[in-house]
This record gives sequence, C-alpha cells and structure tokens, in this order.
Amino acid sequence: MLHYLKYNVLGHVYAIDDCGGENQRSKCPECKADIGGEHHRLSEGNQLASEMDGATFAAYSEEANILGNFILDDLH
Repeated sequence: MLHYLKYNVLGHVYAIDDCGGENQRSKCPECKADIGGEHHRLSEGNQLASEMDGATFAAYSEEANILGNFILDDLH
C-alpha cells in the first residue's frame, strides 16, 4: 500500500510503500529536509499529502487507531 506524505514547509511530496508506516528517516533530495520517520511516527515538519490520493489520515496515526488495536509506542 502506498501512502503519500510531504514536508510541509516546502510541500515536497514523497511516498512510503509496504505497510505505509514511517520506519526510516531520509533527506529530501530537493531541499535536504528530514523526511519519513521512525517507529511509525512522522518526523517533525512532515504531514499527510491528502491531495495525492484523498487519504484523510496517515497510516498508524491516532485517527487510524480508533478501535484501539495497537499502541503506537509498542511498535518498534
């Protein structure tokens, strides 16, 4: 499953595949900002790019956890 995110200061869009959860940090090839994240949490300054696919929340977000199926702090 592909999820689209962006570095919100400049709006550079990037994608995360597989489970869609943030498990690696990298650098934007355009502006060198930190992108991605770790432990299924986005790095600061990153956000969902809903304009790409209409998603309303990121994978592994609190919004995605409405049934309480997992605790984000336990996903390492």
